[in-house]
Amino acid sequence: YDVKTAVASWMARRAERKSEEYLELLEKARHYDLRGDRDKAIEHLDRLSRRNPGREETYIALSDIYVSMEDYDKARDTLNLAETSLGKVESVLFKKVKLNIKARDYARNEPILKDILRLNESSLDALRMLRDLYIWKKDWDGAYDTEKKIKRYVKTDEESRRLIGIRYQKAFALFNDQFNLNAE
Repeated sequence: YDVKTAVASWMARRAERKSEEYLELLEKARHYDLRGDRDKAIEHLDRLSRRNPGREETYIALSDIYVSMEDYDKARDTLNLAETSLGKVESVLFKKVKLNIKARDYARNEPILKDILRLNESSLDALRMLRDLYIWKKDWDGAYDTEKKIKRYVKTDEESRRLIGIRYQKAFALFNDQFNLNAE
């Protein structure tokens, strides 16, 4: 029993020490970034991501640096690496969506938002972003279905007006399609 408790406490202290060391190195990398030495910050975060592949904070901090440098491809590669090592995690997927919005690459967001909704079907942020994406694409059927899901969770007058507006746009698009067919 004594040996078991001694080994368990030793392992707990070791894990705690590793966690503290990881947090110190992460703060050091952030400090380099704040001072303007981004190359050193990227180097530290790269080393941390290789040493601790199971921690999402490293990948997110590294992608934030790449986004601030407007190097969207490297930021996307970093988040893909995070998804490979961690699996589909909601925070990493949301970071991908925000990256695509910043890069004005809206078309990539639909499958990512659908992945988020598979993980957490009641994610209001993902539902709202998906609805706005459908409105941007003028896909009124998708926007209407998504707004009905949002309406199930949020019962406000504003959401009711949005639902009515989307329904109006859907009917207007159908009318225009029918009018164009008859005009030809």
